[in-house]
Amino acid sequence: MNRIIIIFLVFSFHPAVSQNRPDEGYGFEVNRRFDITYVRAFKNNLLKEHRAASVSNDVGFMLSINRKLAYVYLFEVPPLTDSCLYWANELINLSKKTKNDYYLIEGLIKKAEYLERFKNRYEESVQINNEALLNENITKAQKLFIKRSIAAIYSKTDNPKTEEYIARFISEIHADPTLTEMVKARDSYNLNISLGDFHKRAKKHQKALHAYNAALSAVLKFNTGIGPAYLYASIAQEYLELEDYKNTDKYLNLAQYKFDSLRLNDFTLDLLRMRSFTKQKDYEKVIDLGESILLKGKEREFKRYSFIYRDVNNLLYEARKNVKNYERSLGHFEEYITIRDSIDRQKRVKEIEEIQKKFDIELLKRENEKEILSKNN
Repeated sequence: MNRIIIIFLVFSFHPAVSQNRPDEGYGFEVNRRFDITYVRAFKNNLLKEHRAASVSNDVGFMLSINRKLAYVYLFEVPPLTDSCLYWANELINLSKKTKNDYYLIEGLIKKAEYLERFKNRYEESVQINNEALLNENITKAQKLFIKRSIAAIYSKTDNPKTEEYIARFISEIHADPTLTEMVKARDSYNLNISLGDFHKRAKKHQKALHAYNAALSAVLKFNTGIGPAYLYASIAQEYLELEDYKNTDKYLNLAQYKFDSLRLNDFTLDLLRMRSFTKQKDYEKVIDLGESILLKGKEREFKRYSFIYRDVNNLLYEARKNVKNYERSLGHFEEYITIRDSIDRQKRVKEIEEIQKKFDIELLKRENEKEILSKNN
């Protein structure tokens, strides 16, 4: 049997920037965003309010509801998240008709956020954000949020100016006398997360640790729940990369305590523990924990957690092979290959769909241009 290289998913534990925006005015409880029952109840109530606003032709209320719907669909499960784009475009179109720049910018923000988070269309997302920045009626809060968003997008790319951009923005924020300490803390939290992610991608783990710890210091000034929970997990992951197992366990335990107190179940913490046990060659612990994850996972949505099953089976394959249980090792290997190929196929289908959409849009533009030229002639 050919030797298989273990593939680990590099997790990004912390919430996206938008989830920590203090001035949203949505009435949405961020710490409950993983509770799909709560999310859908909140969404359904908004849809009822939207129908009522449509009947009464209350444009101002419709703008507000469109904005909230674009936001809350970010927390739905795929493919329902695609409705975020629909409501963002509805908000943009209605804002243009009513010449409301505030909601126009909000619509552009939501559209850019959707494209970045769910479609990985980073360049397009930055272009949309920059379009919003050029609006002369943009508020200071919107400007700060957009610049944070661009920093987060840069952190997911190989842009060589990322570190300089984020560091300069952090300095600007701390030097701004018009911002409260709370606003500075929130912005420092989000920006240092982006900086940490950038260094993590570059495998500069000490720099990533420094940035994540700076983010942790900032978030503890205004949030003792979900924010620290994800940061503890991110810090644990960096210590694991540095093979500092004592601190890996310390921060995993801190993360687990927070997750338990918030009643959140997240297999990624267990998967990190499996990675730690694997690196330490404690294969019996890898097997015990891996089987426990697979047993719990049967109660969850496969589509949502398929990457977890993939990586758990890969780790179990290696662990059982090392304890010479070759028959069960082969079973995990076959399951790993099946899930990996399924995920890859889904990814390729999505990529083809995106390319087809771009082609259709370009074709439509050319046909419109030809029609205009023929009319002019």
